[in-house]
Amino acid sequence: MVYMPFNEIIKEIKNKPEFRGIPDEIVKEFIQKYLNLQKDFPKNFSKSEKKSLIKKVRAELHALSGRFQADIKKRKRLLEEGKIEELLKTHSSTKERLSFYPELKKVIEKLKINSILDLGSGLNPFALANPNITYYAADINQEELELINNFFKKFNIKGKAFFYDLRYPEEELPKADLCLFFKVFDIIEKKGHKLAEKIIRKTP
Repeated sequence: MVYMPFNEIIKEIKNKPEFRGIPDEIVKEFIQKYLNLQKDFPKNFSKSEKKSLIKKVRAELHALSGRFQADIKKRKRLLEEGKIEELLKTHSSTKERLSFYPELKKVIEKLKINSILDLGSGLNPFALANPNITYYAADINQEELELINNFFKKFNIKGKAFFYDLRYPEEELPKADLCLFFKVFDIIEKKGHKLAEKIIRKTP
């Protein structure tokens, strides 16, 4: 059997670049969910049990935060160089939307709105935000949120990127003229649509 303190398991799960921006508490939650335990952790694992736990928790985190993400150092470099399209390609979801963003930007321009609230934003702000609109981006990946805030500062965009776990929509959200939900509900809600209804009601 292999004894692994809780923090070591979290550290090993987050050893891959795409998980490093996810808060430890969220990783811990998925570990506890997998083990169906709360206070009985840490425990002894066989090597195969540990491998299975790490694999399954990573799979859950993949679904929650994106299937492909580049190292944060590469992203910072691309932002510094102003290579926004290349930066968008470092996230699986935004890469899929590259051909869709121009049409969406036209729609947003026609709406003549002043503010956007983007829930589960990923890297959307890099494609959609501009100095004429106040942009609020909510997500769970702290590295991405920091990167977005740096982008806002660099290009004089009003708004902010902030942590918000849509699985627990208790805190108040900023008011905005337009709210975006891209591939959110199918990820966070496995059965029914009660959570989706709660999030929509929570949206100002």
